[in-house]
Amino acid sequence: MSSNFTTASAKYSELLSEVKKAFTDAYSNDPECKRLQAMVDDGKATYKEAGDLAQRLGELLSRIYKDKLQDAYDSAVLPHIGLTEAERDRILSETLHDEYKNIAAIAHSTQAGINSAAGLHIQPVTPQANEDKIAGIVKHTADTAAEHGSAAAMDDLHTATTNYSRSVVDDSVKANASRQYNMGLHPKIIRRAEAGACKWCRDLAGEYDYPNVPQDVYRRHENCECTVTYYPGKSGGYAEDVWSKRRT
Repeated sequence: MSSNFTTASAKYSELLSEVKKAFTDAYSNDPECKRLQAMVDDGKATYKEAGDLAQRLGELLSRIYKDKLQDAYDSAVLPHIGLTEAERDRILSETLHDEYKNIAAIAHSTQAGINSAAGLHIQPVTPQANEDKIAGIVKHTADTAAEHGSAAAMDDLHTATTNYSRSVVDDSVKANASRQYNMGLHPKIIRRAEAGACKWCRDLAGEYDYPNVPQDVYRRHENCECTVTYYPGKSGGYAEDVWSKRRT
């Protein structure tokens, strides 16, 4: 038993390191990531760039999951690779937490630039990681693999990872709108439905005075391209799109 645990633990550490290194390499060599990260580092990024970069990070990470973890979600293969289900799930959880940290830092720097451009001497707010969402992704991936196989699990994980990555940016918008409202500003949230939007999106379209904003305004379904615009509430200010993140 002790020997099996040691072997499994060694495989866990090995696979976790492989996933992290593969992500670092993919990020470092991706031209779009380099372009967007440079804008963030220079203080020139809007939430459009933050959202685009989060989307790209999610895409890179989901590809690495498929390459490195798909066998671990195959019930016929898992017993032979020296990894337990718990360790497999822990790898997914830990790397999703890393994804949160990376994107939260991007959103923090983006908000700092937005505040500076608006003449607001306010420190950005960094939202906490959504532990329930991470736990839900881990459980859903395992359940999907058990019921439909590893390929289906990886397909679902791709969507969940990219959606989660963007949600970190959305959480930053919500947290900073709340902070600015509590400091006496009057943020507005405006949701615009895309052409050909579904009824659910059309029903949510409109302008909302913060904090009287339905929670669904910040949510999006798969492939949704509706925009939610954030006004800090300063006279002569600008707008920040919550999802497509376009400054106007």
